[in-house]
Amino acid sequence: MTSVMARFSAAIAATFLLFSALVPAARATEPAARSEDQRLAAFFDEVWQRNVKDSPILQAQLGMKGPDYGKWDDFSDAEAIRSNGLVQDDLRRLRTDFDPAKLSEQSRISYRIFEYLQERSLRNFPWRFHNYAFSTMQNPITQLASFLQNVHRVDDAADAEAYVSRLAAVEKVGEQFTEGLQMAAARGIVPTSYSFDPVLEDARNVMTGTPFDGSGKDSAILADFRTKVGRLQIGDADKERLLAAATAALAGPFRRGVETSIARIEGLRDKSPGPHGVWVLPDGAAFYRNQIDFWTSD
Repeated sequence: MTSVMARFSAAIAATFLLFSALVPAARATEPAARSEDQRLAAFFDEVWQRNVKDSPILQAQLGMKGPDYGKWDDFSDAEAIRSNGLVQDDLRRLRTDFDPAKLSEQSRISYRIFEYLQERSLRNFPWRFHNYAFSTMQNPITQLASFLQNVHRVDDAADAEAYVSRLAAVEKVGEQFTEGLQMAAARGIVPTSYSFDPVLEDARNVMTGTPFDGSGKDSAILADFRTKVGRLQIGDADKERLLAAATAALAGPFRRGVETSIARIEGLRDKSPGPHGVWVLPDGAAFYRNQIDFWTSD
């Protein structure tokens, strides 16, 4: 679950880029070319809608609510492999079903952008474990809390119940996170030594306050939930019920998920390569070249 929010922000930006190129093309071309442009636009839309459907996080970032509003994404490696297969299929369909020569100039640009992004994703996939699971800039534990506070809207009781569901599902996310850490460590990939203390400190701060200690002051996440529920136009009994459910989820599965993640991070400290760059990792030089390729273009 490395850089989850950044990854989906990039996906949104890339999709908007594609559609900003397609819209003027569909308006300004000859009828035959316009038909091919529209077919390509429909393909892009199909891929986009599928990716949105597969990601409860992305749905929430787009302001969408539905049956997945109380869920997280699947952060398992099995899901990463499945998603990579979809990228392969998308690239094959692009090249098989569309002839760039029949597209307008603007749509050919969109075709090439989509092709480039899929190719880049496929080139990067074998290096997925080299991308550190945590760093001073990317803390998977605090990212979940920040998402709930800043993205998960609560406009009615159902939204509040979805919030509680996400709190409870942090335990499963923690299991997937630690599984990913173990898979990376087995390949000799462990984050730099200077990442451990800041990440662990911030993770432990998530569990400061009620219901995690006896301070009598709400934790930041419970305070957020209390504020959001307090604004709802529902009865006091329903508000108390929701607050009790959130408190139980925080004290139970949420806490277990965070503590499991903290314990696994702490357990890797002695395996860290130290305060060094990726060149000290197995195949580090090749990964470094891959990242230059990923973040730059010709």
